[in-house]
Amino acid sequence: MKTNVLIIVFAFIFSFSLNAQERRTLAKQNNVSSEKQILKPNAENLGQLQGRKLAKHLSLSEDQYYSVTSLIQKHLKGEKYQKLMATVASDNVQEISKSKTFEQDFVSAELFKDQDFTKELSTIIDEKQMGLFNDLVKNQLSPK
Repeated sequence: MKTNVLIIVFAFIFSFSLNAQERRTLAKQNNVSSEKQILKPNAENLGQLQGRKLAKHLSLSEDQYYSVTSLIQKHLKGEKYQKLMATVASDNVQEISKSKTFEQDFVSAELFKDQDFTKELSTIIDEKQMGLFNDLVKNQLSPK
């Protein structure tokens, strides 16, 4: 009887340790795949990332966040930005590996200078937020 109880306890402990190992492995795999997404972002990923950044800097409401993210993604799916992302990724592979945000910042800077984007953005955010956005763009584009 004691032997059966011990076997059940050991089996129970063993199953927990396997479960913990699986979770660690999954976490590592997710981390690696998210790093790969950062290295070669698509319009959706880059749009979400930039939407979150703008939400933080501009104190966007939830509705504004979703609208701004959709606007960014819409523009990034356009031919102009698709070509830009492909060119930057192929021409600057070494820099991207050194700085995971190189491509993201370059493409975002180009997008944020786009008058069509800025005009559409101004219909989503208020004047104070637009001023903060303009300051952010000015700081982003100034030489460091």
